[in-house]
Amino acid sequence: MKRDEDLLRQLLFDLEQEDDFVSAAFVEHMNMPKEDRVKRGHVLLLADAGLVAPMSGEWSTFRLTNDGHDFIAAVRQDTVWNKTKETASKAGSVTLSMLFEIAVALGKEKLRQATGLALS
Repeated sequence: MKRDEDLLRQLLFDLEQEDDFVSAAFVEHMNMPKEDRVKRGHVLLLADAGLVAPMSGEWSTFRLTNDGHDFIAAVRQDTVWNKTKETASKAGSVTLSMLFEIAVALGKEKLRQATGLALS
């Protein structure tokens, strides 16, 4: 399975929309439809990256971490996300943390243009 950055982003948005701090129960069952297995696999990738965390040591219920919220904030705007992916594609392949860094750099540049304030 290839990692789908758009699906990762959407899953983070889905988790953010939950009414409760504890989010998105994922049933571990190999007989689930392929689409659900792909989503489950991507949630585990988000956990590997520290953007979500399992609750109470269970790997079926997750919460967003502070890093997950930061990632969402950095890539919330579609224009920033699309520019992030466009910039990353020039490198050929990038990590999820590099996507975050690109998005943050783009956000800092937008802030500098809007306010004159340059963040390091």
